[in-house]
Amino acid sequence: MKPKPIATFKHTSHAKELNKSLQRLQKSLIFVGIAAGSKGDSRKDGPANHLLGFVHEHGSPAANIPARPFLVPGVKEAKDEVKSGMEATMRAALNDDEKAVKSLLDQTGMKAVSAVKNYMRMGNFEPLKPSTIKNRNRSRLTKGKRQNEKVGQNIKPLVNTGALRDALDYYVEDGSGFA
Repeated sequence: MKPKPIATFKHTSHAKELNKSLQRLQKSLIFVGIAAGSKGDSRKDGPANHLLGFVHEHGSPAANIPARPFLVPGVKEAKDEVKSGMEATMRAALNDDEKAVKSLLDQTGMKAVSAVKNYMRMGNFEPLKPSTIKNRNRSRLTKGKRQNEKVGQNIKPLVNTGALRDALDYYVEDGSGFA
């Protein structure tokens, strides 16, 4: 059985514009992460956030740091929202509505970033080592431990100062015309 077409065009004069619009959308990409050199990348207490994020995502056997992936699983958590956003973006592209396309790409990027931040807060990560917990206050530039660190409960990896989480952002590469 032959599949049904998504759209048919009775007037070929519009087909060229629609094809151009769809080709521009096809070249559009949404990147989620921490861009090197971005305003949220620098830290007072160690490596830049993009490097720290990479180490957490992949681990560092040389430094005895286990992988605590948050970026890829966080984006996967938003899979349905991202799909829905891209479907709406496709409809806007079919209507040759460049303003709506840009807005929808931005909204989709924001939803993906929000999902990653939520995953950082709620994800089940390998626990921190006692030596790391002991020195966590140093990276916050505080003299003492938080109450939960003193009693050893509810200690979340990846979130200490909030700088790594706050550095997460998205970027839309338009491919030529939308973003």
